[in-house]
Amino acid sequence: AQTGANPGVTRHLQGFMVSESPPVFLIDTPGIMAKNFKTPSENLKGIRLAVTGCIKDHLIGPETLALYLHFHLFNQFGNGYFEALGM
Repeated sequence: AQTGANPGVTRHLQGFMVSESPPVFLIDTPGIMAKNFKTPSENLKGIRLAVTGCIKDHLIGPETLALYLHFHLFNQFGNGYFEALGM
């Protein structure tokens, strides 16, 4: 079965067993993605999808993604994340 990171590749439910003990399955399902994110809740979902690479960055904007990442890294690690990333 053909799979891919781009929308429209997965046409039906497909999957396979990854492990027998414990039983773990990997399942790929077709999904529906909004073309734009209008409400604040939808926008946050879009940002999270873009940060994890599930959708293309340009759909949200690099400045928004950078600000989101900075906010979360700073809240989690303070200024220490600058040093950890060699900045």
